[in-house]
Amino acid sequence: MDELEETPTSLQVLDQPVRAISIDIVETDIRRSKVVDLFVSGLNPKEILSRMIENGDKIPSNYNAEIVRRDLDTELMRVRKQNANTLVHSMNIELMRLDKIFNVMYEMAIGGDVKAAKEAISIIDMRAKLLGLYRISDVKPQDWREKVVQLLNEGKISIEDLKKELGDELAGEIIIARGTRASQGEQTGYIDGIVKEVA
Repeated sequence: MDELEETPTSLQVLDQPVRAISIDIVETDIRRSKVVDLFVSGLNPKEILSRMIENGDKIPSNYNAEIVRRDLDTELMRVRKQNANTLVHSMNIELMRLDKIFNVMYEMAIGGDVKAAKEAISIIDMRAKLLGLYRISDVKPQDWREKVVQLLNEGKISIEDLKKELGDELAGEIIIARGTRASQGEQTGYIDGIVKEVA
């Protein structure tokens, strides 16, 4: 490296360095950008390496297909993060707009305007969709009893452990729930047997 490459440069604002940028960092960013462009054009990491060598691109002496993959992953993660930040920012702007309209419609609805009430409800619906609130209802949290039944079935806990920790009544309910998950043919005898264990 020549002397210029070893010396970091910095931007000055009111005599304070904003960010030191070395030539190495700039070259790495340019290289990663080229890697992504070549990947988007349909080349795999080995082909990207070959093309960069053919083109005379500035690459480290130890540059290989594995480093091409790492460059690609790093750059794609950066783009993904940037897009995610943009999405969050855009969503926040839309939510603020909806809130402003909602406040106006809400005041009119409180005053008896039926049309404004319908618009307010529509805005609530839009807001819920933007925030993904309707998807939350599709997620069914696992009941702790189901987890206990699973542990019983796997033999990780015993019926005696269950009775000791939860008491006979609650343990009995869980054991019966365990029996109802058995096939219909086995269910009656199975439940009879476990009810005797609880008693």
